[in-house]
Amino acid sequence: MLEVENLTVRYGPFLAVDEVAIRVEAGEIVGLVGANGAGKSSIVKTIGGVVVPLRGRVDFEGQDLAAVPPHRRIRLGISIVPEGRGLFPRMSVEENLLMGGYSLADKAQIARNIERGFALFPILAERRWQAAGTLSGGQQQMLAVAIGLMSDPKLLVLDEPSLGLAPIVIGEIGRALKSLRGQGLTVLLVEQNAKLTCNVSDRIYIVANGAIQHHDVSANILSNREILELLI
Repeated sequence: MLEVENLTVRYGPFLAVDEVAIRVEAGEIVGLVGANGAGKSSIVKTIGGVVVPLRGRVDFEGQDLAAVPPHRRIRLGISIVPEGRGLFPRMSVEENLLMGGYSLADKAQIARNIERGFALFPILAERRWQAAGTLSGGQQQMLAVAIGLMSDPKLLVLDEPSLGLAPIVIGEIGRALKSLRGQGLTVLLVEQNAKLTCNVSDRIYIVANGAIQHHDVSANILSNREILELLI
């Protein structure tokens, strides 16, 4: 579904991403794990069309995205939940969800997608009319994920969804991701949290200094002490 080939990103003299190659097949959860500053967010921004790479390509369902602007990538089926959540703090939970579904013309589908988010995170249904900025950090992250689902994506890209959250909330995010995989959604999970990523992902890419250092199925990574040390 998603193919990133030889991706190289520079910011002036700084090399942020160095010849990265990533593949995500339909129905998978694929993890991209690395420390802060490893180049993960630059990869995400390139997939979303916010950053133009120096070289390399991003293909989605066989289409080269080089000439596709960010808003059209959403319509193709790519939804990105950014680090920092990107909520409208003065708007209610439901209003934020409606903003996430702006690309859909079918009002019935929008309503179904709202209910899908509420089923995934029941606390959001209880907070339906509450301003997003007054939610707890964990609830805000749940809302960000639910917003990401509003456009009916084929591929959901999550950038650091566990950042700053309590372990119990991270567990809720993990449960939701497993539920989404059961629904057939394809997910690219970009994280520093190796435990969460290993628990929910089919395969994992480990990135450091802008380059992929290792790639394997999650079970093999969990059983390999040398590889686990790369994640610390």
